[in-house]
Amino acid sequence: MVCRGIAAPLAAACLGVLMTVGCGGPTAHRGQGGGGYSGPETDAVEPISASAVEAVGGRRVRRMKMTKKRARRCASIRPAIEAGARKAGVDGTLMLAVAWVESGFSARARSGAGAIGVMQLLRRTSRAFGCDDPTNVRCAAFAASRLYARLMVRFDGAHVYALCAYNAGAGRIRKSFSGGELPFNRSYADRVLWARDRLATHGCTADAR
Repeated sequence: MVCRGIAAPLAAACLGVLMTVGCGGPTAHRGQGGGGYSGPETDAVEPISASAVEAVGGRRVRRMKMTKKRARRCASIRPAIEAGARKAGVDGTLMLAVAWVESGFSARARSGAGAIGVMQLLRRTSRAFGCDDPTNVRCAAFAASRLYARLMVRFDGAHVYALCAYNAGAGRIRKSFSGGELPFNRSYADRVLWARDRLATHGCTADAR
């Protein structure tokens, strides 16, 4: 993959926080000494099998389950996620996909690294983007969308790098971006992009049995 030039450094102080702390997500948690989120459903990804793998941009991605419970959660938070995304000027379906991958659409999700809520934001990151209560879906959706918009600027409009930075922190991704290399957590971006395509096609409907 050939990267375009890096955008000019941003002066906002909150970006300095993001360069070091990142957000929630299973890959980021390994780097920060935690585990996955501790919500009621930790089997967000089904075991590897031929039927559980699909291709995204030529890469093999594990297909996630849309259970009936997740489908209900998805439908209940979708308006808030899409409203926050619209205000921040980013793709609402993509941010809903981030919520699926990060928390299984659960506002009660917690991670060992301290990430909270449906968008799995650290409290300091959430506050930096205007949300004092990351357990509040509407508030967290807007903060997460603002964060993602900032990362898209930081990574010159490259979704893969912006998603990986959302997961692991911009500081851990900028070297890969500068060198035109794939981020170490590219599989996270693949899962979100797969989820976005699935949501765009089928919405918040449960998988057929």
